[in-house]
Amino acid sequence: RCPNILGIQQFVVYPNPATDKVSISIERILEEEQHSLISIYDLSGRLVLEKEINIVSGKNLFELDVEFLSSGMYLLKVGDEKVLLNKN
Repeated sequence: RCPNILGIQQFVVYPNPATDKVSISIERILEEEQHSLISIYDLSGRLVLEKEINIVSGKNLFELDVEFLSSGMYLLKVGDEKVLLNKN
């Protein structure tokens, strides 16, 4: 289980719907670096992608290749932040 990411001011996932790549933008105000995971689950709860990340103070941008995913809805999680991702 990945801990909540403290000090998040903004959490944005784009484009949504996605085709081949998805970007995750996280803006954070706390100074210390925090280790976390980006996880993508299908709607049956199966983990289909996981990436370790380090989140620092300020703007953080991460990119994931989602081209291999079948079309459909997925749950993208970073710590306790969640968003439904539509894959075309």
